[in-house]
Amino acid sequence: EKQLPDINEAHALMNKAEKRLKFILEKPVSEEYAEFTFEDAYNVMREATQSLMSIAGYKPLSHEAIIAFLRDKEHVDQAHIETFN
Repeated sequence: EKQLPDINEAHALMNKAEKRLKFILEKPVSEEYAEFTFEDAYNVMREATQSLMSIAGYKPLSHEAIIAFLRDKEHVDQAHIETFN
């Protein structure tokens, strides 16, 4: 969905992603909680990408929209995008 670029939203999303990443890295990964660690790692990537989208004037409505946005970026490794997807 097209929207006006929102720098404040972008900063908030990136700050949240950074805090979530710090939280993940501080905890050992255990089999019991691996599912939650995986979900948090996904959310770090999603929030960081949404931050970029907000700067570009987009609001993603789905996972597919996030992936499509990343695929259009030359500086993002396509193999990493496929792993994220």
